[in-house]
Amino acid sequence: MNNLAFYRAKKGLNQRELGEKLGLTDASISLAEHSKLPIKAALEASKILDVNVFTLLGTDSLKLIPKTEEDKAALIEVIKNL
Repeated sequence: MNNLAFYRAKKGLNQRELGEKLGLTDASISLAEHSKLPIKAALEASKILDVNVFTLLGTDSLKLIPKTEEDKAALIEVIKNL
């Protein structure tokens, strides 16, 4: 489970507003709050919500396995910024 809904609400954003900032639909944000968020979107969301990506992802951070080159590059960026 991730903490996306908690930190989104804490920042005063609804699903549509966060989705617009991430280039995703509100339905995608809803799905991400109840399952997994793509690595690149998680990284961008952590910046928007001012929270560490591992805190944002919670137990989902244990599943940070890149499936695309874009995800791989995003994960490398996360590691560099630790």
